[in-house]
Amino acid sequence: MGGLGVGLAGAAIVLISWAPSAEQHAPEPGSTAARVRRQVIFTAIGAGMAFGAFLTLLAQTSSSEGLWPLVSARAITVAGHLALALLTRQTLRLARPALWIALAGGALDLCANALYLLATRAALISLVGTITSLYPATTVLLASLVLRERIQPRQGFGLLCAAAALLLITKTP
Repeated sequence: MGGLGVGLAGAAIVLISWAPSAEQHAPEPGSTAARVRRQVIFTAIGAGMAFGAFLTLLAQTSSSEGLWPLVSARAITVAGHLALALLTRQTLRLARPALWIALAGGALDLCANALYLLATRAALISLVGTITSLYPATTVLLASLVLRERIQPRQGFGLLCAAAALLLITKTP
């Protein structure tokens, strides 16, 4: 049943992530909008590959290292942002409301990474990775609840597929 769940999860990710009306708003080939769209697509692919590489490398750490891989990753991220800010002469100062949101987001991200790390050490990475890849479902649900965005029928079906995938994967012995 786990294999069926993994396949269903893949379908769910595509359905949930599909832009609601992208086919109606396709830019003219060669236009500025088309170049921006290509840049966004390449940026998204690059970010996805980096995210996947990070999670794959994190899963390769041993239990004896505890949570230190997360401390190292966070230190590298902070150093990278500081270096980029210095090179581009940008400030890292945030307004107070934005600072609290950024701190809360960082804390939640660190907790999610810690739970992922612990899960990969306790279960098959193929199952943990598949469940982790369903995060677009959370994004769509939060956008619906917080921003009052309308869930498109395609996304709703994707959410149902994601729920079924989770049931199939977690019921796998």
